[in-house]
Amino acid sequence: MNPFSAVVIAGIFFGNAYSLSCNSCSGTNSCTPIAVRCSSSPSVCLTVSTSAIGFEQFGFGTSKFTNMCGPKLQYCNETLSADFSELSITVNVECCDSDNCNTGVYTVPADNTLNGIQCPLCVRIGTAQCDSAETVQCRGKQDQCFTINGTVTPGSSDKVTLQGCSTRTTCDKSYLFTLIPKLSNLEVSCIDKSGFCPQGINMFVIAAAAVLALRVAFN
Repeated sequence: MNPFSAVVIAGIFFGNAYSLSCNSCSGTNSCTPIAVRCSSSPSVCLTVSTSAIGFEQFGFGTSKFTNMCGPKLQYCNETLSADFSELSITVNVECCDSDNCNTGVYTVPADNTLNGIQCPLCVRIGTAQCDSAETVQCRGKQDQCFTINGTVTPGSSDKVTLQGCSTRTTCDKSYLFTLIPKLSNLEVSCIDKSGFCPQGINMFVIAAAAVLALRVAFN
């Protein structure tokens, strides 16, 4: 065997042998984990807690807890949130990088303090049109106004348009695509209200709306 082949085989062997192991399970606000080897590298172990209000019409439960393997994310150990007045979603993402380290419990930090920012409010199902003059009060770290157009219910062709408040992390395309890969057909336009600088982003965000809750539901 030539030296190059030996190096390649050794790399494959040791890469598989030492791949990260993470707890894997899902439930309402707790679950019984099993250890699984992550298939991608580099990977981290994730603990994702989701709280949703008013999204039952889209098939989402009020809470979801998930342990899983995932790629290393830009916004590990961050909380994402989006608010559409009577509809809201908050997702807490915890990351770690040692074997079976994702042993956290269901945790969804609540920050309901109004921050003085207002955004246009709109919830439309069956149409892509929004002509409401209503606004929603942003809370906590929500400093983004965004408009979402697309199809958000899996298996449905219903058009949905949403406008409301969100945190900056909720407007990160690569982050959200990684967390909820099945929701890939939405377009979102975010406006940074902390500096009034528009951020045109092609991505989806029901934001946080399905939030990792869906990551498990689609498996």
